[in-house]
Amino acid sequence: MRDLRQAVGWILGCWLVSHAALAQAEEETSSWVLKEGVVYLKRGASEQALKLPGQALGLHTSGQHAYVALGEWGAAVLTAASGDARVEKLIPVSHGSVTGFLLANGQLWMQINSTSAVLLGTDLEASDGPLTVVPPTPQVSGSPKSSAAHAPPVVPGGGAEIQAQPLQILKVFNGIVMLNQGSAAGLRVGDRLKVVQNETLSDEGGVFHGEREVAVLVVDSVSPENTRARIWRGDRVALTDRVERGDKYTEPSLLYPRQLAGFVEAELHVRPILNIGQTGFGALVDANLTLYQERYFIGLRSQPLGLGRTAGSTTFTQTSLLEGGYNSRPFALGLGLGVTSVYGDLSRMFEITSLSDRSSSPGADLTTTPPTPWHQAMQHAFTLGQRVRLGAMDGLNLTVANNLLYFGGNDATYSVDAKKAGFIWGGSNARLTVPLALTTDMFFEGGGGVTGFAYGAVGVFSWLRGNGGEGSLGLLASAGGAGVWSTRTRKILYTNGALAYTEEDSVEIAGPLVSLGLRYRYGLGADASP
Repeated sequence: MRDLRQAVGWILGCWLVSHAALAQAEEETSSWVLKEGVVYLKRGASEQALKLPGQALGLHTSGQHAYVALGEWGAAVLTAASGDARVEKLIPVSHGSVTGFLLANGQLWMQINSTSAVLLGTDLEASDGPLTVVPPTPQVSGSPKSSAAHAPPVVPGGGAEIQAQPLQILKVFNGIVMLNQGSAAGLRVGDRLKVVQNETLSDEGGVFHGEREVAVLVVDSVSPENTRARIWRGDRVALTDRVERGDKYTEPSLLYPRQLAGFVEAELHVRPILNIGQTGFGALVDANLTLYQERYFIGLRSQPLGLGRTAGSTTFTQTSLLEGGYNSRPFALGLGLGVTSVYGDLSRMFEITSLSDRSSSPGADLTTTPPTPWHQAMQHAFTLGQRVRLGAMDGLNLTVANNLLYFGGNDATYSVDAKKAGFIWGGSNARLTVPLALTTDMFFEGGGGVTGFAYGAVGVFSWLRGNGGEGSLGLLASAGGAGVWSTRTRKILYTNGALAYTEEDSVEIAGPLVSLGLRYRYGLGADASP
């Protein structure tokens, strides 16, 4: 037995040593490589390219970290400690261009090349000939930093020094971008800036490098050194994106913006109803939780949940669906499966007629007892939903939903009428959204059905935080009118106990509404689709 334990221990020890050796070998084979302005992390035979805002001009590695010189964009710190290579931090520079790195006394320095222009004078005569700009002689000092000629823009009437600095993103939060330039660089409130990303296209013609506009920024406030700009609806901006001054083509669409993808949207919309006539109250409530990806959507929806109380009776109707379908920028189309529940007699509600007494009066020679109490029963029906959106999700669009119910023909007393069995239209909802401003929409909505609800309203939606991307929170408010209704029954008996007839009545809540709703989007980190 002792020999067996020793053998097992020896085998386990060999496995641990070999596993540690393999892990160390894999660690040692991981390396950072700079090729043609792109930084790669190599692990064995595989390579992972890093997405950077500019062309890489220099590289310094230290274990799992790498430092990349990005010219006018400054420098970037890369890490692979978590398994995947990523940009850990961007380090902007106030002037010049970072071209490489120097080690001095155990410290890492950025090598910056810069150019300055000094005004010589304004008393120049035409006979002196044309003005020739002579580049300064490079100065070499004992410091690791160095300077070299790098043609800058020459600005007449400048001060002591003129230094070019590219626009850079310092921070992105709640649909807002902070930039490293301000009014001193000529930026003004209302200016349009465009955000671009480098991209590589490969097809039968070869490999091509280009850039794509992914977002538009609108400046809303400036200081001498910094700018605060709002991200346009439907756009998403990353810290590594490149920002450029807008031109005549930088005109984002309010009605047909780009479409965001990779987020979960939760919405709750409550419409209280004040009953006209008898004392009573009611409400219509919509709720949804939906995942939107670039080419599809899937979610849960309750539309509507209607309830009310008056004259000692209750109204209730609810349609709940599991939905899914195709999602794109110009339109979306989906189907849903679920159930509709009604507190009343579906058989009678489907007739869409006034609900009055249903039987002949008792004979003249017979008398009746006082009627029994009103009775209501909960009924359910399988529901098939249809949903279509025409237009951009965050732009001008019309959304229509229909509910079709499969009804077996049962009434509240469970008697069956085969003629009424089959799919029956249960109800419809529609909303037209019209953008008014960068973060504000007007909407017109309405709907109704034989399942016991109807409403119509006009309202306004506004993002309180964000532009529709991750973390965005919006508020809906509307005014209009609505109603919910159901049925109830009671028996009228002769004095001898025989059934004279069954009386049916409707329970109705109807009146004006003032609604309030919230919409929240939780981002999953996906890019906006083009």
